[in-house]
Amino acid sequence: MIKFYGRLSEKCINTTAKQQNRSVALLFMIGSIIAIIATIFISIFDFENFYYFLGLTLFLICVNILILFVPHNSITFRLQRSIIFDFTNDLITVKTEGFSEKAKPKTKKISKIKRIEDQGNWYYITFKGDFTENIICQKDLITQGTIEEFEELFKDKIVKKYK
Repeated sequence: MIKFYGRLSEKCINTTAKQQNRSVALLFMIGSIIAIIATIFISIFDFENFYYFLGLTLFLICVNILILFVPHNSITFRLQRSIIFDFTNDLITVKTEGFSEKAKPKTKKISKIKRIEDQGNWYYITFKGDFTENIICQKDLITQGTIEEFEELFKDKIVKKYK
């Protein structure tokens, strides 16, 4: 079992928030491009509904700009978290303290890990088929096990992302 426990650093929060914002902005950009194409076709073939599509397109573009330039200040990043890798049950359990006591801890299967990006001072874990729920493990917050053990267990999935 490997356990990380504590509060993420500001540098880690800011860097990962920017990375997540870029991913969401990319999805909105694809939606905006599709909406622009649909608006062009609607303006040619069905001018009555043109203004509805134009409004939708402008809305998507504005949301995209907001996502890119408004800082991400999620409260869940700033609370103490416990991340436990239980290899006997093939589970990763994430429990955030300070949230509702009734909230169940989030669990993910270890076998569903797509890749682990080594960002220098932390790991950014992504999963197959789920780009919305990623896990961030700051290296200096390891309380059970060692970084060497962690890297040995996931050596085929770790990708170095720092210089």
